[in-house]
Amino acid sequence: DSTLRETVAEQLSFVNYPDYLETQDPLVNIKQGEVWRLVTPAFVHADPVARGFGVFHILFNMYWLVHFGGMIEDRRGSGLLAMVALLTAIGSNVAQATFPEAIGSIQLPASLHGAVLFGGMSGVVYGLFGFVWIKSRTEPTSGLWIDPTTAVLLFGWLILCMTGVVGPVANIAHAAGLIVGILMGLVPTGRASAAS
Repeated sequence: DSTLRETVAEQLSFVNYPDYLETQDPLVNIKQGEVWRLVTPAFVHADPVARGFGVFHILFNMYWLVHFGGMIEDRRGSGLLAMVALLTAIGSNVAQATFPEAIGSIQLPASLHGAVLFGGMSGVVYGLFGFVWIKSRTEPTSGLWIDPTTAVLLFGWLILCMTGVVGPVANIAHAAGLIVGILMGLVPTGRASAAS
């Protein structure tokens, strides 16, 4: 039923769009206590009929979620994976929703604007990638490692999307997730878990 689908999407999005239009505040619903909206956009993916990339979007995200998430969970445990995923979801979602269209008098290209209507696990995926990537360099015995080809692919995809040629992409969420993941990866986490 399309009404149910719309209601669910409305409740999982970062902001209720009519509330945003009325207030021009991307945090309006969160300020009203709807704190789940800090995380839930990560679970919403594009409509495959509307844009044609919804299936690719979710498959791409789920592949990397299993790849990087599984690596973190196996070597550092479920708790750390949950913490990295949660904090990168919050950081990437807030950044995407609140990033301005201009910085001072400098107008940013549309591909670098924030927006309140977005969804997907990509910010978390880039956060997990950033975490594993930096850990592989700062703690080489951690068991966390990224193949150089994978790093080139993900950094290349990030840059390509930022050019705008791919279409509307939540580039701020990707970049913010990456930054949050890297910052979390710089915090020493001790030795690998017994599961490794």
